[in-house]
Amino acid sequence: MYRLFAPLDPAEFFRNQHLTLLLRDKIGKYMVLALKDELLAAQPDELAGTPSEDLSMPFYELFRLNAFAVDPEFEAAVEQTAASGPGPDRPELAPKGFGYADIIQRFPRESRNRPFVESFKYEPEHLAAVNFVARKYALGLQETCRLLDEDGVFREDGSLDVELLQYRANLFYRQSKRRDESRQRSLARAREAGGEAVGGERQEHNVEMQYYLEVPALLQGECNEHQYNFILRNEPYTFVLQKFFPKGPVPDGVLDIFEKIDLTYKLNETVINVIIHYTYVSRRSWSKSSLEQVASDMLGRQIETYEQAVQFVRERLKLKQKLEAKERAAEEVAAAGKDVVRSGSGAIRGAGRGARTGGAAAAKAKPHIPVAQSARGSTLSEEKREEIRRVAKELDQVLNKRSE
Repeated sequence: MYRLFAPLDPAEFFRNQHLTLLLRDKIGKYMVLALKDELLAAQPDELAGTPSEDLSMPFYELFRLNAFAVDPEFEAAVEQTAASGPGPDRPELAPKGFGYADIIQRFPRESRNRPFVESFKYEPEHLAAVNFVARKYALGLQETCRLLDEDGVFREDGSLDVELLQYRANLFYRQSKRRDESRQRSLARAREAGGEAVGGERQEHNVEMQYYLEVPALLQGECNEHQYNFILRNEPYTFVLQKFFPKGPVPDGVLDIFEKIDLTYKLNETVINVIIHYTYVSRRSWSKSSLEQVASDMLGRQIETYEQAVQFVRERLKLKQKLEAKERAAEEVAAAGKDVVRSGSGAIRGAGRGARTGGAAAAKAKPHIPVAQSARGSTLSEEKREEIRRVAKELDQVLNKRSE
């Protein structure tokens, strides 16, 4: 909020010795005396004792707009805005940014970049660029002045290097973000430690059998199905992670990823435990990209409870089984086709040798085409039989062309 005071009365101004000397330094001694005589002239004798009348008039009463130039819709909107005022239903406008006075007051006087920053007063486009960068990377006035004070931000001709300013502002933004995340983690650890020291018993939750997850082979000798699901539903993810890394401590990289999922993504503890189970049983990688992909899918589907997470995992496992079954079927068909092709090529080579040794009579007669016998017998499907017949017909056509 700003307040503008009225200028000093001439008598009060010239009574102030500091202001008088300052004015003398600016305009000269004789000009100051002339102004003083003009502004502090004595009242004529004929006006002495005469009552004064205030003739001042507001600006909007002295000058009126043309009636045809008024926009009635605009006037109505202005009146409605003034009547409503800022409130919960009408958000306030975003700040316009830092002004020249704000920056120059905080900027160090002994800085080498001080003259360049002072030129912002006459180069509003540079000031607009600084405000854009500050708003883009959530910089405060202090951080903005600190970046403008760094070497290289201004070129030799005094122009602002906006790309370099954005690059350094981005570095500052990323560092601030990492510091905030680290601070949140520290606070969460402190709250957890305080809760464990002060709090009483935690409430235990049972799992309905329809949402039971199978015990992985790694833990089958350690706990049964009831115990395993009880652990997933009630224990913290750090305890569950240790179960899947029994031969040593959990790697720091894995801990950092799950810590981010817990504190930054704000996923429920039980949902994180289900992610750990799914990562192991589906043989997924423990890398950052793999774990964040699963966490992102759950966030996108708004999964918040243990039951929803279990249903999600079951759907993903079923889809993976279907894909694996299709891949196995495709491999079997490809293997059967290779067997038929090998049998047919052997028949072609045998027929060629017979044609060369049999003479002209043998050339006129059609060679005997051996029928490919499948080792699987009647277990071949109808599709595979059709594939074998098609290959045999192609081989027959090839042999006919050679005999002709």
